Order: sequence, then structure tokens, then C-alpha cells
Amino acid sequence: MQYREKARMFRDLAQLIRSGVPFPKAIDTLARHAGGSQAAVLRGIRSRLKSGDRVTEAVEAQSGRLDTLEIGIIAAADTSGTLDQGLTLCAEYYESLAIARRDIRGRLAYPLFILHFAALTAALPLAFGEKGDVAVALRTAAFGIGFIWLLIGLIIAASKMLIAAARGSSFFDSILRNLPVIGTLRRGFAMSRFCAAYNMQLDAGINVYSSLAASARASGSAVVSDAATKAARVVADGLSVADGIAPTGAFPEPVVRAFLIGEQTGRLDQELARLAAEYRENALRRLATITEWFPRIVYIGIVLYIGWTFVVRFYLDYFRMLNDVMKG
Repeated sequence: MQYREKARMFRDLAQLIRSGVPFPKAIDTLARHAGGSQAAVLRGIRSRLKSGDRVTEAVEAQSGRLDTLEIGIIAAADTSGTLDQGLTLCAEYYESLAIARRDIRGRLAYPLFILHFAALTAALPLAFGEKGDVAVALRTAAFGIGFIWLLIGLIIAASKMLIAAARGSSFFDSILRNLPVIGTLRRGFAMSRFCAAYNMQLDAGINVYSSLAASARASGSAVVSDAATKAARVVADGLSVADGIAPTGAFPEPVVRAFLIGEQTGRLDQELARLAAEYRENALRRLATITEWFPRIVYIGIVLYIGWTFVVRFYLDYFRMLNDVMKG
């Protein structure tokens, strides 16, 4: 499903559940009027619920249509009895991505037009030179435009594969986490989801080991998941969660400090709620910055490339003409 479809589906489910509608009935209500991929997901969940599966099991069965990220969040929310909060968290996350994608596409329209225009302009000499051939010029322009879209497609496909791999592999997740700007954005969203999910488990009285596992899964980060597994072993030895997560390096200092202070003062829930909101707001601000500047950087790069290409071609033709004159 597209980001906006997911956001709408999760938000509608959250509203129904918050108003007192049981989850199976909420799924059934939406499934009757849904279409496309959304209908397939809802009907798949409805079928599994009718066969006796719990909410988490029914959602996990849709792993081919839903990402591990939202499955993890819903599983954590279902365990803690705060399903509406988990669904709202998913809705807000995908809605922010949908808005960012829409804005980036809109702002990339002009740079892409310039790039296509440059491909056409570069082929013009082949049509109007001494031995001009319009057919050759058109084929050259078509090849150039096709190469542009092939390159864009490869970049998008590689990005999707890397993001998907990062949810299950610490190696790929570490690569994304260390990228400038994007890494900070990814860590911010991951920490927001982790803190929100752990707070849900805490409110429901879930034990520490299950809380760590569910929250790490909801984070959507393989690095955080591995760190949570290591932290659980430390906690099993009688130490605190803060002592367990601090040495892993996967959790920023404010999160470690929140556990350190919150566990001793009994106000961990307040600290986690504050951090979840803070990390989410920071991540959204950074996402807005990326949305604004990424198209500008692409535009500047295209202009520089076109300018460099035409300048180099001009001087090469100029020096070739001088060379011919000197030989003549």
C-alpha cells in the first residue's frame, strides 16, 4: 500500500476502536468498503480473526503486505491493551512520510523538466549539423531520457531494498544510521517508537523482558533490536535496564538517562512519554528540512552538470576548430 493508504487505514481503525468498537468489528466495517491493497490486508486480517487468531497473529500473517515496522508497533500495542495508541502511532508516521513524498515529488518536477530539456537540447546538433539526421537525434534524445529514468528507478529500488534489509540486519541498519542527515532522521523515529512502545508496555504492567523485545521490534531498527537482546541478558543478571542499554551504544544519552532516573524515581512513564514526543517532533522537523532542501540540491546538481557539459563541449569544439584552421 501507499503511505497515504496506510495512514488512512490505521487512523480509521484507531478512531473506531477508541469509540468502543471491538477490533474484529472495526476490521469488518472497513473491509466492506475498502478496495485494492487495503481491502486485501483487511480481509486477510478478518479471515485470520474468524479462524481464532489473536490480533497480533492476524496482523503478522499479513507480513507480505504490511511492513515489519507497523506489525511490531501493533503487536506491542495489542499486548499492552492500547491498540488505538499503536494504530495512531502508525497513522501519524505514514502520514508524515506521505506528505514528505508528495512535497518532494512536487518540487522535483522542475529539475526533472530541466534534465529532460537538456537531453533534448544535447541531441539538437545531430539534427541540424552539416550531416544532420533527425531520426538519429530523436534516438539519442530518447536514449538519454531512458537512461535518466533507468537511473532514477535503480536508485529508488536500491533505497527500498536497503531500508527493508536494515529492519532485519544490523549491518545494513548501521549503514543507514551513519548516513549524514538521513541517519539522524532514522534514529529519531526509531527512538520515538521505542519510547512510545515501552511506555505502553509499562502502563500495562508487562515484564521488562517482554517490554524490551516488543519495543525493540516496534522501533523498526535491527541495531536497537540487537541492543535490546543484550540488555535483557544484563537485566536477567539483576541489573537495571539503564545498565543494560548504556554499553550497547544503540541508545542516545537522553534515553539512558531517562531509564536511569525514571527507574529510581518511579516516573519512567512520564520520561518515556516526553522523549517519545520530543524525538518524534525533532524527526518531523528534520524530515521537513530534507523535503525542502533535497529538491534544491538535485536542481543545483543538474544545473551544474548541464553547465559543465555544455561548457566542455563548447571548448572542445572551439579547440578542434582552431586545430583544423592551424592545419589548414
